[in-house]
Amino acid sequence: MRDILTPMTVTSNKITSNATWYLIALTFQKVISFVYFTLLARYLGPENTGKYFFATSFVLLFAVFAELGMSAIATREIAKQDSNGEKLFNQLLSFKIVTSIIVLGALAIIAPLSIPDQLSLILIGIAAVAMVLDGFTLLFYSGIRGRQNLGYESIATLIHQGLILIVGTWLMSRGFPVQIIILALIVGSVFNFLYSYWVARYKANFQLHWQWNRGLLLHLWTLIIPFALTAIFTRLYAYIDAILLKFIRGDTELGYYSIAYKITFAFQFIPLALIAALYPAFTYYWQHNKDTLATTFMRALQYLLLISLPISFGLIAAAPYLLPHIYTKSFNPSILPLQILISNLPFLFLNFPLGSLLNAINKQKTQTIIVASGLVWNVIANLLLIPEWGARGAALASTTSTILVFIISFSVISRYVAYPRAKTLLMAFKSLLAASLMALLVYLLAQRLNIYLTIVIAIIEYICSLWLLGLLHPRDIRSLLASLKRKTT
Repeated sequence: MRDILTPMTVTSNKITSNATWYLIALTFQKVISFVYFTLLARYLGPENTGKYFFATSFVLLFAVFAELGMSAIATREIAKQDSNGEKLFNQLLSFKIVTSIIVLGALAIIAPLSIPDQLSLILIGIAAVAMVLDGFTLLFYSGIRGRQNLGYESIATLIHQGLILIVGTWLMSRGFPVQIIILALIVGSVFNFLYSYWVARYKANFQLHWQWNRGLLLHLWTLIIPFALTAIFTRLYAYIDAILLKFIRGDTELGYYSIAYKITFAFQFIPLALIAALYPAFTYYWQHNKDTLATTFMRALQYLLLISLPISFGLIAAAPYLLPHIYTKSFNPSILPLQILISNLPFLFLNFPLGSLLNAINKQKTQTIIVASGLVWNVIANLLLIPEWGARGAALASTTSTILVFIISFSVISRYVAYPRAKTLLMAFKSLLAASLMALLVYLLAQRLNIYLTIVIAIIEYICSLWLLGLLHPRDIRSLLASLKRKTT
């Protein structure tokens, strides 16, 4: 029997299997993460929640300079199934050791100069250790993804988050302060690092060793620059609002925003799971079967839209009733930021396959320019809106910049992927109608019924609406499965 991590021909049924298992794992991981952050926020209160969120956000900003898009390169080069893939992987691994040391040094210098709060500095130092471990873990898993297998990563994802929940909850039950509770991140990261190394070395059979070849390093730089710029811009784009909120409005306002941010971006696991499986396949299809590439890409957009719209519209209607139940009334100022931020969820979802396809077809420079445009607008909007509106302004800045990135990305992709415009617009209109009807039902019922019962009824109503509008039909499901099971030629 073929080893599950042995290089093999890419088939769409393998994409389906990878995406399914990884989606299941990420679903449970995000549920566990959501539960943990909820417990954490209730325990710490708005101010210390803001400190915790700032520390992790600040460290993640620095982490991108150690990562520089290497994981995307590792997946793409291994997926090509040529003899240079593993050599380049070892060069990436060696280069990452160097960048991690440099970034830790820079963080040790910059953080004390810019942040006078001693507690925040302690939290940043602890989070930095987890950052380094997570960086190597990501690189190992990225190489394994290139072999078209996400099984080991799926298992580790659950264990990693479970460890954080268990350790963190125990520390909270003992009454420890935030600087001790954050150590739970280290426990999870240590396990994930050791496990990913073991899988890469002994299951994927990567011959891991130090490699510093000048010619290969120069070749690596030609690959890494567009990916690195995109990664840096994307990370700044994701966390600049939290940094600016901390310095302009303080920890408490950031604590309110962190709730809206965590809820909105918790749903990223859905497009992330799909793209983790699709990205190496996009690369393969671009070289071998462009018709299958177009079909798979458009199906991804369609189903991401059908999933994201009800989540977005439903939470906008349910937020005033749901947040006090989950986070207590002390976080009521988070309601409006959440409603603003969650409104961009459909665009956020669709940006994943758009960006992934641009990278897969060697349009990294275009993707870099698009993300840079979104970042520039996001920074300008945050600087204009945060001083007056605080968390609400940060949410509005993030929403408008996400929409801007979507508009530009979709217009560029349209040059490479042919799609039926009239049919696509009709599908989008029907999806909006179904989600709007569901949101109206939530608004009406939430005033009279338990909010959780209201959500269940709304989900049933949305599924029925999709069926009546012809968006959920057995032939569509059969068509999707047929597309995904078609072997590449």
